[in-house]
Amino acid sequence: MAVVNTTSLRIYVDSEVINCETSSSLTASRSTDSIVCKDTAENPTVSPGEVTWSISGSAFMEAAGSDKSAFDIMDLLLAGTQVSVSYQGGGATAYGGNGYVTDCTFTSDGVEGQATFDFTITGDGELS
Repeated sequence: MAVVNTTSLRIYVDSEVINCETSSSLTASRSTDSIVCKDTAENPTVSPGEVTWSISGSAFMEAAGSDKSAFDIMDLLLAGTQVSVSYQGGGATAYGGNGYVTDCTFTSDGVEGQATFDFTITGDGELS
């Protein structure tokens, strides 16, 4: 069994990788609709409902770079711009789709050290 190394999994926004990414996640869930009738009241069944998904990550802030920076992500949130996003790497299957930046937090803890940012892109439509 081949294990995917965490350093190879990356988030891409509009085909550009997130600069200095430190962690990332892809979350998908499907709702279910309960089907209950007089014949099945004690043993309801479920029907698959809609899928919602998001891709989120954390990274060190960089003032400039050739890829997506914290400032680029904040600008996308403020503009309400739809983006193409994917979660891929390490020979693993890539997942992605279109979405909107729905959260972006800049953090500066203490007086020394590197500032960080966290972001979430919420899917708009199909995750494939």
